[in-house]
Amino acid sequence: MRTGKIMFGDGFLWAAGSFRGRLSQGSAFLVATCLTLASAACIILYYYTVLDYMPSEPAPELVRAILFETLPTGWLLYAVNVKRLHDFGFSGWWALAGLAPGIGDLIWIIYLVPGTGGPNRYGRDTNSSV
Repeated sequence: MRTGKIMFGDGFLWAAGSFRGRLSQGSAFLVATCLTLASAACIILYYYTVLDYMPSEPAPELVRAILFETLPTGWLLYAVNVKRLHDFGFSGWWALAGLAPGIGDLIWIIYLVPGTGGPNRYGRDTNSSV
């Protein structure tokens, strides 16, 4: 089971794409921020390159681009939230509560609070110095 510090490359892919293990608050914040910025950059790039050359109204195309970009990003961010909940000892299924209106805004609290100390059933302590 993988836990610990996140570096770009293999660790980043594990942090964004796997539903197993624990993720510390700093690592989760870094991964979530990178995914959000990359998603926004792709949408902006698509808007200013592809849609700029289209003679028709770009609104339906932009909506389609946003859906195709945010659905995969949302899935990856869901994986980060699951690992963050694992750091507190909660089941990853609790991340689905973030889809409920009002609760989705509160899910960001898990990025602000350190997880439980010591190992739990999802892995070792992610805030340790080792």
